[in-house]
Amino acid sequence: MEISVIQEAKDKIKEVFNRSPFYLLEHIFVVISLIRYSQGLLEIILMNGASEGDGSDVLSFDYKLSIAIYFVNYVVTSVLLLLRWRRVVSALMVAPAVTLLIVMVPLSFLWSIEPSKTLSASIAMIGTLQFGLYIAIRYTLRDQVRIMAVMFAISMFFCFIYGIFLRKYGVMAGAHPGKWRGIYTHKNQMGKMLALSSGLSILIGMTEPQKRHRRLGWIGLFVALVLIQLSQSKSPIINIFLMTAVSNISQILLLQSKWLNRALVWLFVVGMNLWFYWEDIMINVLGALGKDATLTGRTDVWEFVIDRIKDRPWLGHGFGTFWNGLNGPSNYVVRSVRWDVPDAHNGFLDLCIDLGLAGLALYGFILFQTLIKALALIRVTRRREYMWALIFIAYSLIANLSESSLLFRNSMPPVVLTAVSVSIAIEYHKEFKMPRSRSVSEDPIETPLDRPLDDLDDSDMPSAVPNLASDAGVGGSASAIAQPFPQSPMDRPGGLPPQPDSSLG
Repeated sequence: MEISVIQEAKDKIKEVFNRSPFYLLEHIFVVISLIRYSQGLLEIILMNGASEGDGSDVLSFDYKLSIAIYFVNYVVTSVLLLLRWRRVVSALMVAPAVTLLIVMVPLSFLWSIEPSKTLSASIAMIGTLQFGLYIAIRYTLRDQVRIMAVMFAISMFFCFIYGIFLRKYGVMAGAHPGKWRGIYTHKNQMGKMLALSSGLSILIGMTEPQKRHRRLGWIGLFVALVLIQLSQSKSPIINIFLMTAVSNISQILLLQSKWLNRALVWLFVVGMNLWFYWEDIMINVLGALGKDATLTGRTDVWEFVIDRIKDRPWLGHGFGTFWNGLNGPSNYVVRSVRWDVPDAHNGFLDLCIDLGLAGLALYGFILFQTLIKALALIRVTRRREYMWALIFIAYSLIANLSESSLLFRNSMPPVVLTAVSVSIAIEYHKEFKMPRSRSVSEDPIETPLDRPLDDLDDSDMPSAVPNLASDAGVGGSASAIAQPFPQSPMDRPGGLPPQPDSSLG
């Protein structure tokens, strides 16, 4: 078996190198960009291994190289998206809520307490979101799972390299001596990324058709759990448990109707019991993880942040303007809790601070809409890759109860949110709203999951979005958009692969 896997890897390498060099460069670009969005490898080196509580001022270090790399990524992604502008327009048309969120971020300068700061922060946020958009129109959801799995495998490998051989960088000192952080700046950041990696591994381990691929998924989960234990980060354990439950529960959507109805009744009964005893359960879980009811002082921060949200409840203070230490409106929170709190330690509160209840409602609508569409797609198409949307939503909700990453610029969660929500919107439109001239079984997206990623060419790639113009009854000049994802020169043999290209955020 080992010989066959090695031979398959050799064949895959030959296949990649036999293609256009742009093809290989694109995939390298995507993987490196995802590592950058996970905030790994570079920042800890630029910080010279500084740790929380060792007396270092993390803001005093020079991050120009990191900023420059992100900026290059924004530019490259913008160019690649422009080359496929018709696909971009079509994708945004079927995901209007995501489009509105992208627009709302820079538009908040109109009511921002510091308009110039909002515009500056918006550049990074739009760059982050556009990379997620690129992934959505470049890769199918199935391929997104696989390419992210490759990225996390590389990241975990370097976490061990840093933790064993570069301990100045890979192991924390100061307030958390001896706790691993790998390629990240903090053990909690490593925990968040490894929790997401675990969800991905669980999906692969449960749904891949080939046994060796499923085995790789379970190996990935085991390695992630080892690193989480070395970091002694507790929050990811809760998240992994929830994602495992979501992965298993979502399987019932594949049952026949009579069994599905019975399973839903039992789920309702279990859910009601969890609701009634939720407080007792959480106290016991937190106690087992060594945490108190205040989540290490986070609830104290939330109380004072809510006070400031009440000042501007509907539209917020403007994107990226609130948190500035003792300068600006965050002064009230910092002085109240008596430590230099960098954010609300709750993604939902930080979103309210930036974009108000309107922004929070919009984000919640995107998650809800993506959830409903993903459930419908799983039920109708019986394709398990859509479960990735459910797993990510579960991850996002739990992770942001104690950390802030919903719309944190130059970070992984907004990238995955955009990629997943736009991909689900595209597939939902194809499945339920596109006029069908052939049966579902003939849809090119039905390519088996075990087909190699690189075998997917233009004939395999779904046109991502249906004929929008014909749906809307538009003709004439709208015919440019009528073929939502028309072939561009970059899609022809010898150019870049079938779908659009990347970004950096």
